[in-house]
Amino acid sequence: MTFAAVPAAAVVLGGVAAAVRTPGARVQSAVQHIAAGVLFAALATELLPDVVHRRLPWVTLGGFALGVIAMLLKALARRLEAREEQASAPWLFPSAVGIGTGHRP
Repeated sequence: MTFAAVPAAAVVLGGVAAAVRTPGARVQSAVQHIAAGVLFAALATELLPDVVHRRLPWVTLGGFALGVIAMLLKALARRLEAREEQASAPWLFPSAVGIGTGHRP
């Protein structure tokens, strides 16, 4: 019971701290990277012994590779969206003015 109380208290304290002061982008990124590392470590600890026992390393390797590819594609999509928003941003205001006054730019 004591071992379960420590993570529960950490979750409550972290929630209170985030409610009092919203963490910045760098802190959020660091926490997400730590969580991803813990997740990978837990998966490796739980899955690898079974994979070694069953002699199916390619299945696990393929799953991890697909997960990494999905994360990289998501990051690429975000960067492309940000670049597209920056490229189209100068035209937003004149277009809105033109539409609002009935004139075409």
